[in-house]
Amino acid sequence: MYSLNYKVTTSACDSEGRLKLYSALQMMQDCSEMWIDSELGVKQYFTEQNMAQLLATRQVEIIRVPEYKEELKVTTSVYGMKPMFGFRNTFIYDS
Repeated sequence: MYSLNYKVTTSACDSEGRLKLYSALQMMQDCSEMWIDSELGVKQYFTEQNMAQLLATRQVEIIRVPEYKEELKVTTSVYGMKPMFGFRNTFIYDS
């Protein structure tokens, strides 16, 4: 598992002070990218095999939209792998 901490800033908010969906998706993607950098074995294997991580699909369920200045924690973890695909969960939690 890998996690990043964020604070909702003005650039990530809409005109009503709520986190934009696009910004939330960027946070999730950043967390996934940083996970690969933290897993040296995975990164080395990908480099040796000329492979890359590619996002094919993402299911998003929004329970509540965070607001300006909220502290958030984004986590990601792998829950399954097949020869061609890997599966991961990425969550955004409030404080």
